[in-house]
Amino acid sequence: MPIKGYRIMRIVTVKSVLNKHKRRDEWFLDDYSLNPYYGCRFNCIYCYIRGSKYGGHHRGLAIKINAPKILDRELARYARRREYGFIALSSATEPWMTGVEDRYKVTRMCLEVIMKYKFPVHCLTKSPLILRDLDLLEKINTSAELPHDLKTVLKNGVLVTFSFSTLDEEVAKIFEPGAPSPKDRLKALAKIKDAGFTAGIAFIPILPFITDSELETMVKTAKELGSDYVFFAPLTLYGEGKKIYLRIIEEKFPELSAKYNELYRDRFSPPKWYTSSFYKRVLDYTAKYNLKFGLTKIRIGL
Repeated sequence: MPIKGYRIMRIVTVKSVLNKHKRRDEWFLDDYSLNPYYGCRFNCIYCYIRGSKYGGHHRGLAIKINAPKILDRELARYARRREYGFIALSSATEPWMTGVEDRYKVTRMCLEVIMKYKFPVHCLTKSPLILRDLDLLEKINTSAELPHDLKTVLKNGVLVTFSFSTLDEEVAKIFEPGAPSPKDRLKALAKIKDAGFTAGIAFIPILPFITDSELETMVKTAKELGSDYVFFAPLTLYGEGKKIYLRIIEEKFPELSAKYNELYRDRFSPPKWYTSSFYKRVLDYTAKYNLKFGLTKIRIGL
């Protein structure tokens, strides 16, 4: 179901586009993040952006039309300093939105700039449209400068991670109404692996009492596709996003409403009794199928 406020599309100019982190992300290994758009047409009900500081300032979809030009200036500065690091595409939007990116090509033009300055990139996506850009990604993969401390961990300059909350097509229609189907995402991942890229799946967020029953199937599916790694994390709920999600639970899964109120009543993430059991199951399944949980060893409080 479309969420009010995400249908309007605007073209904007920005003064900056690249965000440099204070420290490298422990999970996705990015030192920078880049969002070519404000907002997203995929309208995922659980999207954390709705409850974050990014969700309230830019209602609707906006194309950062001058993002490639601004990125060129910013990366030139970091390249001169040799401050190479993975750039996450993206942390707060879908960089390969069908009907938007295939028209405006802002993400593709940003990839051309990233290639020019030889930065590595971690592509985080739900969209098979990423296949359009395999030509650029192949060049980045072989030419990017990796940070010195990651050269013993990673071999190439491109990581591709597809995001899922479920493998169930009907459940996906409820919680990811505008996104490509899980089946289409799995097919795209298979093609990316066939092309020789390092790639995996982020099963994030897993929806308590709805998709946490799929954990073993998820790991098994990822292994069968040749994924190099998987990520798992349970749902977090903030602010306005929490209200939207719980409203959908009341409408579509009324029998779970009391459980969700207990789980998230006065907190944004599930309590330890849930997360400990959750991660124990994840680690058991990844061990069973001999699949890496994360790109490097991730600390999990069990």
